Order: sequence, then C-alpha cells, then structure tokens
Amino acid sequence: MSNHHHHHHKKHVWWKWLLGIVCVFLLVDGVVLAKFYFSAKDAVDRSFKKVNYKKKRENSVDMSKKQSFSVLLLGSDTGEYGRTYRGRTDTIMVAAVTPSQTTLVSIPRDTLVHIEGHPGNNKINAAYSYDGMTGALNTIQSYLDIPIDHYVELNMKGLEQLSNAIGPVQVDNDLEFTSLGKHFSKGTVTIDSSNILAYTRMRHEDARGDYGRQMRQRL
Repeated sequence: MSNHHHHHHKKHVWWKWLLGIVCVFLLVDGVVLAKFYFSAKDAVDRSFKKVNYKKKRENSVDMSKKQSFSVLLLGSDTGEYGRTYRGRTDTIMVAAVTPSQTTLVSIPRDTLVHIEGHPGNNKINAAYSYDGMTGALNTIQSYLDIPIDHYVELNMKGLEQLSNAIGPVQVDNDLEFTSLGKHFSKGTVTIDSSNILAYTRMRHEDARGDYGRQMRQRL
C-alpha cells in the first residue's frame, strides 16, 4: 500500500511539473505574440498619416472587385547626411496598379506647374516643401488630371530601411559608374541598403542627367 501510494504521488508531481512547463511556454508565447502585435500596430500608427486633399475619385476603390488604383510615391532629399528639415521631393513617381500589371511613371522634379496658393509657376518638387503632402497630392493630381488614391513618402533613411527589410534585389544596370564610393558595373548589379542611395541618387555622371536617375529609381 505504501509503495503504491509513493508511485502514485511521484506520478502526480510529474504531471504538475509538465502542466507548469506547458503553462510557462504558453505564457511566454503570449507575451512574444503580444509584443509583435503591439510593435506592428505602433509602426503602422506612426507611419500612417491621413491627409486631407481634393480627391478626384467620387467613390473609394473596391479592392474586393479588383478595381484599379493609383499610388503616389515621393522620395524626399532628407533623412541622411545631417538633413533634418522637410526638404523637397526630388523623386516623384505614380504607380498605376491594375489586376494584370503595375505601371510606374516618373515626373521630373523641375517640371514647372502652378501650385495653389503660390503665385506664378514653381518646380513641382516644391509643392511638398510648401504645403506638405496635401500640397503635393493636390498639385500632382491637378497636373496629371488623374485620381490619386494612396501615397507613400520616404526620405533617404526610410529608403535604406525599406531596402534592408526587403533584402538585396538585382537590376539590369545600363551604365557603368561610381557614386559615393560605390562602383556599379554595366549589366546585372545587386542593390541593397548599403548602396541603394548611391545607385538612386547619381545623375552627374550620366549624360541623361535627371532622366537617367529617374530610370534607375524605377528599376
């Protein structure tokens, strides 16, 4: 009787330990998942900013019906090299997204346009500098005469962080050049967070000037 009770007690203790370990694992998993969730939510909350602008589309795009939409992509000349001011959007692209393809169109930064509230004509990249995203969205919508549904604005630091998150990508480079101490051969080159600024910012060594730079940015 005593021996049977002893084995029963050991078995009972063993199950207690097992149950305790499982509970600890579940608790740790819950904490980790909660941390991931709140970190992701915080990142979204910090990165998303609703902008009031004159929308040209009467009804919102219905993604469940696979309707086409557009995204304004802006790259500002700040975030690195000690530049902390708002800056100008030297990179301006519009992505037209359809169920079958995505088309990227660059707008030269020196394009002269009318910016509402400012006299005469100004370079289109000044719209963001003058009136932030509201000014940029209104000006580019008016210039292209198309609805802009969404926007993404990145500074130079943000571009490096995005490249780091995505990882290396390969592009077909049509011009051999050296920029910011980084050399790029003609042909297939690998772009990552360590050289993406050198690749996308170079224009002085390209006879096409800003047009060549726009092409590399689209790539």
